[in-house]
Amino acid sequence: MWNEAEPFQRQILKVHARKSKDNHFNTVGAMSNLAFILMRAGKVQEAEDIGQQVLNAQREIFGSSHPDTIIAMENLTTILRKARKVQEAEDFGKQVLKAQTKLFGSDHPETIIATENLTITLREAGKLQEAENFQQQVLNAWTESFGSSHPHTIRAMRNLARISRDTGMLQEAENFQQQVLNAQIEAFESSHPDIIRAMENLAITLRQAQKLEEAEKFGQQVLKV
Repeated sequence: MWNEAEPFQRQILKVHARKSKDNHFNTVGAMSNLAFILMRAGKVQEAEDIGQQVLNAQREIFGSSHPDTIIAMENLTTILRKARKVQEAEDFGKQVLKAQTKLFGSDHPETIIATENLTITLREAGKLQEAENFQQQVLNAWTESFGSSHPHTIRAMRNLARISRDTGMLQEAENFQQQVLNAQIEAFESSHPDIIRAMENLAITLRQAQKLEEAEKFGQQVLKV
């Protein structure tokens, strides 16, 4: 799919580049779209190169603190994480969080999303304690804004459970995953993929905690769906 989209997007970029200056917003937008397609197609080095060009152009056009520049930085962070350049991704992710906090405040959804993205990078970098601290902030913010059963809150709880499991805090991970499962059961039909995934995640944690009988019970439920 993405390999098929790539030549079309390259043609769109050529058209805009021919009609406009290199830093014209249409050209920059087409470059940004191409970088995303290349990343999804697994061509991460070229995606990174173009993503950096987009960021440089946005800085030149708007300055470092403009929302479009921050979006370009966030997109480049995603590409760097995909390329396993986690230290660079972390550095950009922290710049994004700082900029979003300054622009919108700490409780704004854009800031919370930036915090959540940084948490993903920190977890991949093995900085689990720092990731846990940030992810707890995310969970608290979404819970306060939307309540405990909102999809954002459930996702944050699921991510925090993963970090807890990674750090060996299996009881805490189990508690979070049980809450996720209960919320998914309340929201969806019993055969919904999110319920199945929640049961699978809980079963993995129970096995790691040597609660084999409970793990088997959830494993059997997954097989029956």
